[in-house]
Amino acid sequence: MTEAEQERAAIVAWLRGGAVDMIGLAAKLPDWSAATLAGLERNAAYCEQLANQIEAGAHRQAGE
Repeated sequence: MTEAEQERAAIVAWLRGGAVDMIGLAAKLPDWSAATLAGLERNAAYCEQLANQIEAGAHRQAGE
């Protein structure tokens, strides 16, 4: 794995880890407002979307 591939993998893992953390936080804080919880869920979905886009771009660059 090249250095660029390692960096990309680290970013994808960080984004996905952040998404999991946000969903976990939302589940632990049921007394927060619905808007705050919805915001956490949107942020988590956005992190996952970015991770998927990064991976898709890497596959396109590799010619897969």
